[in-house]
Amino acid sequence: MSEEWKDFIEKEIIQNGNATHGALVSISDRGVWAKTSNFSSDPNLGGEECSTAWLDNVLDVIENPDILNDQNVVKNSVQLLNKQFIVTNVIKDRVLCGKNGVEGCYLFKTNQALLVVMYGISNEPAECYLDCENFSRFLISQGL
Repeated sequence: MSEEWKDFIEKEIIQNGNATHGALVSISDRGVWAKTSNFSSDPNLGGEECSTAWLDNVLDVIENPDILNDQNVVKNSVQLLNKQFIVTNVIKDRVLCGKNGVEGCYLFKTNQALLVVMYGISNEPAECYLDCENFSRFLISQGL
């Protein structure tokens, strides 16, 4: 895990008050490049690698949004911190938006990484989205 990426996530997304959790995962080898400490208990992102099944499901939904028409709840949701987030939207085959009550999540796919961010009741979802969009554009500009 890279402390540099962790610091970047903390500073650019979490500390400005627009999100509660953040992680950056390699698409190719499932390595967790960075995560906020409050993601340590997550069964899919808690270790040095994320779950293959979890990552495959997320990428499948992002790359094939027609899956959302399926009535399969597993394919229509993402599990983070033992909570099921219902997929509410997939944008441009690159962004997955999920919701669980007052909490939500955004998963942004870049060329080589998946940015995973959660927000809560005290966060503004639109501001969180913009922070994630800007960070993902930065990653893409760096070839990631």
